[in-house]
Amino acid sequence: MKGIILLLLSFCLIALTSKISLEVERELSLKGNYADIFIEFSDKVDFSKLTKNGLKAEEMDEIPRGRFVLSELMGTALVSQSSTVQLLGENKIEFTPYYVDNVIFAKNVPKKLIEQISLIDNVAIITTNPSVDFELEQPFDLLNQTKGVEWNVEWVGADKVWEKGFKGKGIVIANSDTGVKHDLAALKKTYRGAQSSHDYNWYDGSTQQHSKVPIDTHGHGSHCMGTKVGEDGQNKIGMAPESEWIACRSLGPGASRATVLKCL
Repeated sequence: MKGIILLLLSFCLIALTSKISLEVERELSLKGNYADIFIEFSDKVDFSKLTKNGLKAEEMDEIPRGRFVLSELMGTALVSQSSTVQLLGENKIEFTPYYVDNVIFAKNVPKKLIEQISLIDNVAIITTNPSVDFELEQPFDLLNQTKGVEWNVEWVGADKVWEKGFKGKGIVIANSDTGVKHDLAALKKTYRGAQSSHDYNWYDGSTQQHSKVPIDTHGHGSHCMGTKVGEDGQNKIGMAPESEWIACRSLGPGASRATVLKCL
């Protein structure tokens, strides 16, 4: 009988520790029993089944759809994360909750507390904050190359759509990349923050000192935004040149899962 009880206890211990990934175990051993962790919750919103007033999210108009999705994601995260948030707060741990993927990022968490968190029923798994390793090609100066319509715009027939009066007016395009140099001639007129404020139009999610204005220390993000909306009167390089744009720097210095989630 005693052997059966010990066996059952062993199975329970394995089930609990399996919530703690091997990467976390490795980081704990390397950093003296402390680790930066992502706590992932099992509660997810299934928008393929969820409706409001008989409509699924995909069937709603833009503004009510956005409010519906935001409300459901934030509400689910608020409820499912509550026990863990309380535990982290009681232990004075620095943490950031995210509703987009229903996870919490916590810094410098001791091993005993990580084990305690793994006992919470709706915690699915505890993982690390992996770096985002990327090798982006250094873009050439596309914004100053062509006089007239760029070849890729013609190739997909976007200029023919322009002739029918559709150039993206009323649409806001977002960019999560290495940032955007907002004062480039082909981009500055369509930056949504140009006439108001950088707040809610630009965010720097990198680990470097946050820039309050849109910057791009690499060039890839500006290149991509140019392909979307770029136009300076002569150079017509963007697919939707009358759209406005906003941006976030997720692939800056110290890029990781946390910086990507910040931007989302």
